[in-house]
Amino acid sequence: MPSTQSLTELPPPSELIGISRSIAMMDAILCEDWEMRYFSFNSFWASAGEMMASMRNGQGDDYFIWFTPAVTAIKGFHHEAYMSPYRHNRIYPGVLPPLPPAFHDFVNEASFSMRDVTFCIWRESGDLSWKIGDIDWPSAELGSFCDGTEEGSIYDPDGSRDLLFAFDGKPETYWLWANDYYELADNDIELLLEDVAHVYAQRTLTNEMLERLSARSLFGLKDEIKEIGYGLGADFPR
Repeated sequence: MPSTQSLTELPPPSELIGISRSIAMMDAILCEDWEMRYFSFNSFWASAGEMMASMRNGQGDDYFIWFTPAVTAIKGFHHEAYMSPYRHNRIYPGVLPPLPPAFHDFVNEASFSMRDVTFCIWRESGDLSWKIGDIDWPSAELGSFCDGTEEGSIYDPDGSRDLLFAFDGKPETYWLWANDYYELADNDIELLLEDVAHVYAQRTLTNEMLERLSARSLFGLKDEIKEIGYGLGADFPR
């Protein structure tokens, strides 16, 4: 599972863009109300060549991912994490270190609520791996909490494992999550795994598929399809 503890499992920026677009498109199909969605993506964020992915779970937790051709940066906040600034009355040491000048706009973007941060991950275009700050990690006793499974608890001191779950790149992961989060069965909606795989591959949407999953149509989704950049893959807007 991708996390600050497993950075090698976090996909490179190009794949991260594709997954972010796909899960945002699935959310737009399943939930017409933007405020109620979990995942979003904006292919035309701020200046030309910038994109932004976000997650908000309605409980105060979030992540924002800033993409440019030169750098990619991820800011996340999990209010239950041991490393929450509200637990320590400051940002946990090492989480948000001084970053290179190329990240200036990211660090100073008010929309990203940088004071509410439990993890920060970044990568420049020439890097072969993701980076995090020099952090003195808390003990397992302090940094673990119940994950609701039979295992009982996980070591996730900054909440990154919990919030970045969709970036394992598996359609099955979103399929299982969406059925539960949107209570699809209770609303007589049958989301098939092949539907999610279709969107993960960013294949052409059809009205037949949309009518089966929601009341939305291609015409009704046209603005969101454009904003998400669905079908554009890993390309930056030109």
